[in-house]
Amino acid sequence: MENAVEKKNKRLPASCVRFTENEFKRIQKMKTALGLSIPDILKQNTFNRFDLENPLFTREDADRIIAELKRIGNNLNQIAHKINSGLMTGWSQSFNGILAEVVNLRHQMGVNRGVRKN
Repeated sequence: MENAVEKKNKRLPASCVRFTENEFKRIQKMKTALGLSIPDILKQNTFNRFDLENPLFTREDADRIIAELKRIGNNLNQIAHKINSGLMTGWSQSFNGILAEVVNLRHQMGVNRGVRKN
């Protein structure tokens, strides 16, 4: 008969994961290198991701930030048009710096952080 600890640690729900051939080769290499089973590798990669469980902002926050970035991008495009048409001089370096920062912010939002659901 199972004791209370065994009942608590028993894993009932199961999931089947399908991999491409390349993904399977990669996970097999990880399995060999780490000495872990595939389920353990998947669990560690899922549950040890701080950014997925504790994101910096909610989906609504992300939507508001993206909308503001789009407005900023529109303004930058208008400025670029004026600079390129010769109406403004000396702004090229400043504009390129600002544009690089906007691109960097958008990249960080989309790649480096999860989004918390409300």
